[in-house]
Amino acid sequence: MNALVTFDQNEIAEAVQRAALLEECLQEYKDIEAELKRVKTQIFEAMKQYDVKSWELPNGTKITRVDDVEPTVKTERIIDLDRFAEEAPEEYAELVLIYGKDVQKYTNGRKGYVKITTKNLNEER
Repeated sequence: MNALVTFDQNEIAEAVQRAALLEECLQEYKDIEAELKRVKTQIFEAMKQYDVKSWELPNGTKITRVDDVEPTVKTERIIDLDRFAEEAPEEYAELVLIYGKDVQKYTNGRKGYVKITTKNLNEER
């Protein structure tokens, strides 16, 4: 049996109206989120320009500048196990835990941003 058969026309109309209202609310939320992102970028640039690390508002909201982090590459010297296994198979079997190869370790960079921490109203009670 089709799920729509269990709805009468009024229920369907109400559900459609509710869905349309929720879609409008969702679009408003997305617009607010985009505006917040723009404002946070402006705050970040101003805090960077004036070398302000954090700022606390009278209501307890704290704004913290989190600076950019550049990506890094670290090279470590270890033993190449594959080459060692080809050139000295007997010794390789005994020393497999010791030998490896050169590897590079990467850390991701991070773009700076503004972190806003609001005071929890429940903590005051």
